[in-house]
Amino acid sequence: TGSELTLATLDDGDAFGEEALLSEAKRNANIIMTTDGSLMRLSKEDFNALLKEPMLSWVTNEEADALVSKEGAVWIDVRLESEHKNSGIEGSINIPLFMLRLKAQTLDPSKKYILYCDSGRRSSACAFLLSERGLQVYCLKGGLVERTGS
Repeated sequence: TGSELTLATLDDGDAFGEEALLSEAKRNANIIMTTDGSLMRLSKEDFNALLKEPMLSWVTNEEADALVSKEGAVWIDVRLESEHKNSGIEGSINIPLFMLRLKAQTLDPSKKYILYCDSGRRSSACAFLLSERGLQVYCLKGGLVERTGS
């Protein structure tokens, strides 16, 4: 049996489970309600149509490179550390999806961030979570697969 680790304490109006919806992965945590309350559920289709897509800004390779060179945007690799070491964009920082909630407060809200992964799936999950927190974020369209052409 593993020990419990509290990843977050949620308040009225907070959401959870969006990482699994966005990345199409299995849930990676359990939720325990410690007080009485109401739980509202949104289907994946409604979540994508109402929340995900309206909050995401996609950029091409050229647009991303211009944001970095002209506006000081910062690349964030949301893949695992081993993936980042193997094929990360030079100068990018690495914040894997599973660590994002814990590390989000370390990001500078005055900067722009371009998130990437292999395909765009994980980076879109991270972009949603960071934009919810008021950060200016963009997703690299097509991920590294399209950037490198492999």
